[in-house]
Amino acid sequence: MIGLDADGAAICGPCVGSPLDFACHHCGRTGDNHGASSCRRCVLDARLTALLGGADGAIAEQRHPLQRHLASSSTPASLIAWIEQSATARTLREFVLQDTPVTHAHVDALPSTISAHYLRDLLVRAEVLPARDDEYVHWIAPWLQTMLAGVPVHHVPVLTQFARWHLLPKARRPPGLFHERCFRPDTPGRRSGEMGTVSDSQ
Repeated sequence: MIGLDADGAAICGPCVGSPLDFACHHCGRTGDNHGASSCRRCVLDARLTALLGGADGAIAEQRHPLQRHLASSSTPASLIAWIEQSATARTLREFVLQDTPVTHAHVDALPSTISAHYLRDLLVRAEVLPARDDEYVHWIAPWLQTMLAGVPVHHVPVLTQFARWHLLPKARRPPGLFHERCFRPDTPGRRSGEMGTVSDSQ
């Protein structure tokens, strides 16, 4: 509805006298167009097919739950922007082009970044990957490797021992005794600060 009649009721484009067609050319819905001829929902469906489809355009069975999960978004416009602009979506597309079922090992091999952690969370929420009870333990090794690459060589043994004997035991404690913020690599928590202090004082 794009206008009002004499009584103030909403009326459609043709009733207002506009020659423009405001209906989606794919599904027939009106009032939610993303472009000249398609609504946001249909544009999202097309973007998901382009994102998750292989070289032949078909979406592999393993990725069907992810397609359904993303297609159910209540904010299709935001998700369209995410597909077009985010590093996570680009990484996901790279996995698709490898044409092999994605596993936790594939994600583990990525640099320890917020984008990589978000991708894993997304795949777990969509039930493409199973949840891991000790997920945060798996973050420590790639995070430590990335962090140690930027410190002086003579600090590496000290920080490695700190991670092995201090962080890992805490990470393996039962739920309720340990909080992920203590070492979560994408969160500037207390343990990250401690490791920086150790590095500067040795």
